[in-house]
Amino acid sequence: MSRTMRRLVSFIFAVGALASAAAYAVDPATEKQQSLITLRTTITNNITTPCGIKPTRRAEVKVLLQDNGYLRGITLIQSSGAPAFDAALMTAITDANPFSLPQDAGARKDLLNLDLKFDAFATPIPPCKGRP
Repeated sequence: MSRTMRRLVSFIFAVGALASAAAYAVDPATEKQQSLITLRTTITNNITTPCGIKPTRRAEVKVLLQDNGYLRGITLIQSSGAPAFDAALMTAITDANPFSLPQDAGARKDLLNLDLKFDAFATPIPPCKGRP
């Protein structure tokens, strides 16, 4: 095979490798959305309350994260109407950290300051501690 032909074949393989790598690259918006879904799911799965607790409205919390995914701060913005549920939500957030954040710097930055809402009717009532 001639030198020119080898270069052409090498070039074609290099272009193919780049195209393949681009196909597997993660879109920052998709990565951000996936990280947010994972974060919310992790928190929701960690909520446990005393039996019989029934939130009456949406709870809202402000969650501040460090760049490494660790919790920097948390504030209850709106109560669910059930203080035990609010406390369980705050505990679940604290216990769930560090959170997995996107690799993309822009997407990561967008997730460092979150206002999360947990709707009493949309969020499954968590398992209770103790007997009903």
